[in-house]
Amino acid sequence: MEQTASILQSPADVARHRLAFLRSSTIVLCLCVTAFGGPSIVTGAATPPPIPLFSETPSTVPPAIAQTLPAPQRLKRWVRQQRTMTINPAALDVMNRPRAEAQTDVTLNLFDADPRTLDLDQPREHPKQTKVWRGRLRGEMESDVTLVTRGTTMAGTILSNQHLYKIEATGGNLHRLIEIDEAALPPDHHPIVVAGDDPVAVPPTGGASQQTDATAAAAGDSIVDLLVVYTSTARTQEGGQAAIEALIALGVDSANQAYSNSQIAMQLRLVHTAEVAYTESGAIDTDLTRLRSTTDGILDQVHQLRDQHKADLVALIVDNGGNSCGIAYVMTNGPRASFASAAFSVTARDCIANDTLAHELGHNMGNAHDRATGGTGAFAYSYGYRDEVGRFRTVMAYACPTVSCPRVKYFSNPRLLYNGRPLGIDHIVGPTGHVIGIDMTDTMLAIARKHAPIVATNLGYPTSNVEFRKGMADAIPVVDGTIDLIISNCVINLAPDKRKVFREMFRVAKPGGRFTISDIVADQPVPQYLAHDAEKWGDCLSGALTLTDYIAGMVGAGFLGIHLIKASPWQSIDGIHFFSVTLTGYKLPASAPVSDVRYATLRGPFSRVVDELGTAYFRGIPQPVTPDIVCLLSQAPLASHFILSSSPLWLDRADDRWMAIYPANTPCTWQGHFALFAGPFIEAADDDHHVYRRGEPVEICSKTLTVLEADGYAPHFAIINRAGRNVSGDAVTCSPTGNCC
Repeated sequence: MEQTASILQSPADVARHRLAFLRSSTIVLCLCVTAFGGPSIVTGAATPPPIPLFSETPSTVPPAIAQTLPAPQRLKRWVRQQRTMTINPAALDVMNRPRAEAQTDVTLNLFDADPRTLDLDQPREHPKQTKVWRGRLRGEMESDVTLVTRGTTMAGTILSNQHLYKIEATGGNLHRLIEIDEAALPPDHHPIVVAGDDPVAVPPTGGASQQTDATAAAAGDSIVDLLVVYTSTARTQEGGQAAIEALIALGVDSANQAYSNSQIAMQLRLVHTAEVAYTESGAIDTDLTRLRSTTDGILDQVHQLRDQHKADLVALIVDNGGNSCGIAYVMTNGPRASFASAAFSVTARDCIANDTLAHELGHNMGNAHDRATGGTGAFAYSYGYRDEVGRFRTVMAYACPTVSCPRVKYFSNPRLLYNGRPLGIDHIVGPTGHVIGIDMTDTMLAIARKHAPIVATNLGYPTSNVEFRKGMADAIPVVDGTIDLIISNCVINLAPDKRKVFREMFRVAKPGGRFTISDIVADQPVPQYLAHDAEKWGDCLSGALTLTDYIAGMVGAGFLGIHLIKASPWQSIDGIHFFSVTLTGYKLPASAPVSDVRYATLRGPFSRVVDELGTAYFRGIPQPVTPDIVCLLSQAPLASHFILSSSPLWLDRADDRWMAIYPANTPCTWQGHFALFAGPFIEAADDDHHVYRRGEPVEICSKTLTVLEADGYAPHFAIINRAGRNVSGDAVTCSPTGNCC
């Protein structure tokens, strides 16, 4: 559990030891040396040419038959593009060889100009001639590839540069590669809450019956036995029995991968699959009600199968989910045996590629959606997580409201990082966590210690997990490198030597540790007459630095990834504007993974940026990068701005990754707005020749304001109206008359 050091200011701060992690604003930038795994060279031997996974050559299926094969995706709004291909048996042969013997690369064309090389693990054998490969695309560390074959039928998913692709069989040895527009997929239905008994411990289930996937679970993991049934319509539209069962295996393996990635000691075991005689209703909630019922005579045979195969959970796969990707009953009030009668879910087959099967099973296990969406789970922390800055969401979370954030194979866990960003938040430190509160006065410490047991009792903890120490912010009484998170509210402002405070924070932080600080800054240096005003010191004004100097002090101490979360107006005195700001940053992780990346290409929306090592990048132009820069650019939110590759990759305006946002040909009217660039770069430029430097306000007109309101720019700017009428972490929208909304 995380160790947290809190520099406290008031009794309320002490008693309320909630950690206000702002979920879309923490950043880690890693500056370290990675080892390059270069290709081996065999003297006198030619490197075999790569083999494509799919062939564009005609299949053995007669054209007249091929034309009758299902192609429902042509009518679906979530399909960006698609291509029908034939699987290459030679590629499957290479994929099945031991890694030491497979000296030939297998490639896949994702609608790009150049094919991508697959780096896959050794296949894992499953029942019914099913094999599963996991891996990534070479040169793209945060990519994800899962492929499943049942005989010669394949299903698969690829996540690359925040684009999701699906491989599905269409029958007759034909396969279809589809690029999915996640934002256009139907949403997951809100789960159905079932009134239950008081929490009761659930006894371990017995051994599974025949057709059990015994290899799915790792030793020591809890086993959850799963029965999956599907309709004849789902089977037909997916391309046949082998295709639908390969798709189910893909969904189960993706769920198991998410559990492993999230350090959850649990695995699904697919005990049986079967087709059921059921006519889909077209309303997924109706399908769920019928699936659960044991007496309506519609899907009663499913309950017999469940008893026969001793399944804990039951999932139905349909073709038509109506307006939803899936639905399930959600367990609340903690685990209880009585929920077994409601452990059912329904998933639309098109959405399995987007981990909807794992999502709906997650509801059965007591997980709600993300906190912003609401709902109730089994525990106070049973929520998904979405990060608009890092542009990702965990399995249980809904899509981000303003930007694209693809679902990744993780459940929320604040101890883990994805692309350098935390995968969750803690609103309350758990009972095994530990908080250290520091204050310089005996009176404050006495009040804090008095309230600590009361807070622990209110939280239901047997003892208080808060410790209080007497000390100063510039001499923190904590051992080096032991703190995961440092929080402070309007304290550093009061310290005479703020740079010493920053150095102390860096000293006690763990490698990979972070800080979240709220403080007061000024838009210009505070004059001497204000700096010596005792009353203004108490108001957190006399000691204020400019935001630029504040950030420079943290960078000078060693922190990177400094990012402005929020800026709000505080006071104005003699033309000096003071703002309340919240900042976050990280201490470097101790190590980084091996990488074969040698080039970084800037994608939009910025036309030029400068990273924290001083390297400049221009959109669409590949830049050679050293190992330490690779490490830096691999961290979010920088990673979302770059395409990292082992060979040069050029972009042009026709590429959807160009993402330029050009100003409209409208009058440029001054309305009193300033743009405050939040980072994560030191400097960035737009396509109208404006240059923004982190922490420095820049005057903007109405035309530029409209540009900075756009999807790609908004997360990186705080818009300030010097009249004080509106300041927020998002862009300000103004009416044509100049009055801010």
